[in-house]
Amino acid sequence: LAMGLGVAFVISLGLVLAPVTAQEDVSDALKKAVAFLSQKLGKPITSLDTYSYSNATFADASLDCPEDGKVYSPGAVPGYKFLLTVRGVSYDVHISTDKTLIALCTDTAIKQPSTLTLFRNPQFSIAYPDGWRVSDRTTEIYFGLGVAPICSQPGMSVTLLGPITDKTPDDLLDGYKQNPNATGAQFDPTRTSLGSVGRSVGFVAPCADGSVRQSRVTTFVTYGRGFRVWQFAPQSAYSQWADIYAKIIEQFSASAGSPNSTNPIVLPSRSPLALIAHVFAGNIYVGALTNLPGTPITTDAASDHNYRSVVVSPTGTTVAFIDPDDATLYSASAKGGMPPHKLADKLVPGYPAAFKADGSEVAYVIDSGTKAKDGTHPLYTLMAVEADGSSPRKIGDITATQANCTSNTTDPAEQLYWSAAGTNGNGLLLAWTRSGTLYYSLGCDGIGVGQIGEDGSKQDVTNDKLRRVRVAPDGTQLLGIAGDDTAAKLVRFNLSDRSSSEIPTTATPDQVGWSPDGKVLYYSTATSKKALTLDAADQKDRGLKAFAVWPFQTKLYTTSLHGIDLSTSVDVPLYGQDGRAIVNIAPSPDGAGMLFLVVQDASALVEGFQNNVSASDLRRDAPSVMLYWLPLPPGRAQLIAMTLDPVWGPMESAPAPTPTGNPANRPTFGPQKPLPTLEPGVPTVEAAE
Repeated sequence: LAMGLGVAFVISLGLVLAPVTAQEDVSDALKKAVAFLSQKLGKPITSLDTYSYSNATFADASLDCPEDGKVYSPGAVPGYKFLLTVRGVSYDVHISTDKTLIALCTDTAIKQPSTLTLFRNPQFSIAYPDGWRVSDRTTEIYFGLGVAPICSQPGMSVTLLGPITDKTPDDLLDGYKQNPNATGAQFDPTRTSLGSVGRSVGFVAPCADGSVRQSRVTTFVTYGRGFRVWQFAPQSAYSQWADIYAKIIEQFSASAGSPNSTNPIVLPSRSPLALIAHVFAGNIYVGALTNLPGTPITTDAASDHNYRSVVVSPTGTTVAFIDPDDATLYSASAKGGMPPHKLADKLVPGYPAAFKADGSEVAYVIDSGTKAKDGTHPLYTLMAVEADGSSPRKIGDITATQANCTSNTTDPAEQLYWSAAGTNGNGLLLAWTRSGTLYYSLGCDGIGVGQIGEDGSKQDVTNDKLRRVRVAPDGTQLLGIAGDDTAAKLVRFNLSDRSSSEIPTTATPDQVGWSPDGKVLYYSTATSKKALTLDAADQKDRGLKAFAVWPFQTKLYTTSLHGIDLSTSVDVPLYGQDGRAIVNIAPSPDGAGMLFLVVQDASALVEGFQNNVSASDLRRDAPSVMLYWLPLPPGRAQLIAMTLDPVWGPMESAPAPTPTGNPANRPTFGPQKPLPTLEPGVPTVEAAE
C-alpha cells in the first residue's frame, strides 16, 4: 500500500489500542482485509485514504455481518473491525483473528464524506463525491470508484438522451422501465419533482451477483434535450448515500450552451475600407470588419462608467463618445494610442453627439438646470465645441416636450433592448446635416423632431409625432415610426415641404435605417409570440435573489429584417430569428452589406432558473447582444461579435494594412445594389444557424 501498513490508532473513534506484540498480526489482517475489499470492488486498491481498526469479539461466524438466508455456526469469534477509506468512501471490513473468516459489513451506518466536487461539460454540470472517478462513455458519463457499475459499490451515471420535443420527464421515467438496470425492479409508486424540469423515482432491483441494489433514477427535459441520472448503492448501504444523492441531484443543471454554439463567431475574409467604431465590454474600440474588436480607444471601463453612443467624424480621424454615468463627452483619435480628451459635461442622458459635416465641431445637448417659460418643461441647451475641445459655444436653447420618462422594466431582455435602442425602444436623435441644420428629439421619450440652424436660427418643430427617426444620408428626409407599437407605421417625411407618406410594409416595423444612397429603406420587426411567467410560491426566495422581483415575467418574440427598394416598393425579408429585437441597422458606406444587432430574449434565463442552475450559470444564461454582418444583395448573415453601438466611418478610413489588400479590388462607393424581385411564395427569411 502506498500509505504503508503500519498500524493506525484513531482514539477519537473510541478504538481499542492493540498491544505492540500484536502489530504483526494486525498488519497481516489488514493486508487480508484490503485484498478482500479489492476483490469485492472488482479493482486493485493501490492506496488507502485512511484506515483504523479495533479488536472485537463477534457473536458468531457471520462476524456480525449476516447475509440474508445464510446460516452461521454459533459461538464467539475473536477478530478485528477495520474501517477502510478508499477514494472518500468508507468500508467496514470484519476479519477473524485466524483470518479464515472475512466479511464486508454493509448494514452498519457509516457516514460518508460529504465533500462534493463539480463536473461540467458542454451539456450539463453535476456534483459528485470528491475522489470518485469520472468515465466518459460518449452518451453516458459514469461516476464511481471504478470505471463501471459494480453491485457492491455506490455509483452514479448521467445519460444524454438527445433532443426531446414531445416527451415529459414522466414519459422518460415510464420508458426507463425497459432499461436493463431496471429489470425485475420494484418501483416506488411516488414520484418527486425537481423544479419544473425534472422527475425522480426510487426502485430496488436484483443485481448481477444476486444481491439487491437500491436506486433512484431522475429524468430532466430542458433546453430541448433529455437527461437521465441513475444513482445506486447496495440496498443495505443505500441509506448512507440517500442524503448525498439528494444533494447531488438538486445541483444538476443542463447547459444552455453559448448563444453562439450553433452559430460561431467567424470574421469575414474581406471588408469595406471603412472603420467600425463600437462598444466592446464597456470600452470604445475601432476596427475593420475582419479584425473586430480592433484597437481599444479606452481601457478603463468599469461598472460606474461604461462608455456609449460612439460617433465617427466625417473625416474618419476622430471618434466622440459619452460616459453616461458621468454625463461627460469625450473625443479621441480613431487610430488609438492617445488618451481621450474631455469635451463637455452635464450632458442630457440619451442624446448622442453629432459631428459637423466637415468634422470641425461636435454638437451635444446639456441640461441648463432651468425651466422653460411655462415653468414645467426642462430647458435644454444645444452646444457645439471644436473637435479638440476648444471654443465651446451655445447654438440655442431647446425646450423639451412634456413627457413621462420614468418608465422601467424588470425583464432583462427588455432592459437590454432599451440599452441598445433607447428607453422603450425610442432612441434619441441628434443629427447635423450638410445644410447646416441640426435635428433633435423633442423630449426624453424620443417622440417628435425639432430643428435649429447651426447659428441658432430657424428653431422649429419639424414633426411632433415621429419616433425612432433616422435622417437620410443627403439630409433631405426623415424616416421613422408613427403610432404606438400595436399600430406602428413606417413613415417617410420630406423636410423641404413638410409632407409625409406612409410606406406600406408586410409586417409591423420596429426600428429603421437608410441605405447609404437613400434609395433603400430598412426596417426590423418584433412580433410577440409568447409570454413566460415564473410565479411558483416555493421558488419565490430563489426568484427574488435571481431577478429582484417575483413573479417574474418576460416575453418571447420573432424578429425579422426587411428592405424596401423605393423604386419598386417591394418589401424583401432579409433575415429572421427568435429574439427580443433587431436594432442598430447600419449599412456599410459602400453598400456591400450591413451590420445589425440582435438582442436575445430571456428564454434561456427562464429555463436556466427552472433547471436550478447556479448563480454563475444563470448569469451566463442572461440575454446578450450579437452583432451580425449581412452581405448585400441578401447573402447569409454571419455573427461577428458580441458588442454594442456599431457605427461606420467613411470609406478609406479603415486602418492600414487594409483588409481588402490589392487597391484594385477595393470596393468603391456607388449606387446601392437593387434588392431581388421576389416570386410569390419564395421564402427569404434566413434562420440563424
